[in-house]
Amino acid sequence: MSKQTPEGERIKESILGIILLLVLGCAFAGEFIGVHAFVGPTLLGLVLPDRSALAATLVDEVESFVTFAILPFFFLSYGLSTELHSINARAYFALQFLVPFGFSAKFLGITLVSVFYCDFVLKDAIILGLILSSIGITDVQFYRRSFQLELIDYRCFGVMITSSIVMAGFSSYVVKALYDPFRSVHNQEYVPSIINLLEASNPTRESQMCVNLLHLIELAAGVSPAAVHQSWETRYHRSLPRRHHPHVKPRHSLYKPTESIINAFRIFERNNESLKPCLIIIPIHIKWNSGGIATESPEFRNVNLKVIVNAPCSVGILVDRGSQGGPRSVQGCWCLYRVSVLFIGGPDDREAVSCATRMANHPHVNVTVIRLTALLEIADNTEEKRLDSVTIHTFKKTNVTREKAAYKEEILADSAETCNLIHSMENEFDLILVGRRTESPLLLG
Repeated sequence: MSKQTPEGERIKESILGIILLLVLGCAFAGEFIGVHAFVGPTLLGLVLPDRSALAATLVDEVESFVTFAILPFFFLSYGLSTELHSINARAYFALQFLVPFGFSAKFLGITLVSVFYCDFVLKDAIILGLILSSIGITDVQFYRRSFQLELIDYRCFGVMITSSIVMAGFSSYVVKALYDPFRSVHNQEYVPSIINLLEASNPTRESQMCVNLLHLIELAAGVSPAAVHQSWETRYHRSLPRRHHPHVKPRHSLYKPTESIINAFRIFERNNESLKPCLIIIPIHIKWNSGGIATESPEFRNVNLKVIVNAPCSVGILVDRGSQGGPRSVQGCWCLYRVSVLFIGGPDDREAVSCATRMANHPHVNVTVIRLTALLEIADNTEEKRLDSVTIHTFKKTNVTREKAAYKEEILADSAETCNLIHSMENEFDLILVGRRTESPLLLG
């Protein structure tokens, strides 16, 4: 069925109907051969291919109906089967002594394993332990099956059902109190480069920076969204120094996968009403391996395009091609962190010069602005040209007198010479800032 569906298209309704009939057929077959009705559909679920369009479409079509229609009646039937008036104090306290003991043992085991073997923060390990220790549908069904097979009597069944309700309510309340849905979720790949960029931006006591982290995770088919805050010392970070800049104020937010990327910006505005973002930094959708071969992610590219079109402020695209050899820290290296700006003209290039002007005040950053001028460029007195000249004049007046700032002009004929100039800068700079929207003959071809 999956092979008959072209990639990127949804599964036909007829195929979904066949799968639902197979689920019912497997349930009846399980009851007929003497096992529980859950066994057949479970085995069928193992046969269905994971991370496929079939699984994703099946979840999208059935999940709401199961959650809001079938499950309430499922729990209602269990509540009607429970005879609370038949529970006596002796049976109640005897079982209530065992239930917290088993819950505590499972909770401690999960928490300790998460902390010592999975590098979880203690608070998140406690939340995970509470969630996994809670009694779910499978446990309740096990109680019901034991009651039907007369392994337990109606008094024991009633006590176990009420205990399940109490423990689930307790766990839900504690998790809600401990878990903050707007916490940060760390991604290891671009963290070193982003940290270097923030450090090079020279946050000071007089000019502090407020950083929001929005982490987007691609979920596999049928996987529920989850937020896990990993500690800094993970397997990707053990080689990096623990650094914390006192003038960078972290503010974190979590992107909910059920919402669109456009709504993610509304989440920022809703939870940070006093914060007006000035710049959004997103990683590029292209990745390079150790051999220099680039691979492109179409999904990631679509997300970046939506961010660029709908962002409430300027967007910077971060291209990191140096992480294979280990990123060089701005603070942790004795030599200067070399930053260059390729200035052709336009609002994006002017904003890049503004960022470089801020970086030039950093004691460990060396900034070089290179203005590229076309050989046959027509002179005009438009407002854009005037703003470009003012920006360059301000940079030279403010920074060129310093030893760690420089200004150069390059006159080029065409885009081929532009490419040669960029290639010659490969080993001279650690960071190059360029504008995105630039109409110039130096970029044609």
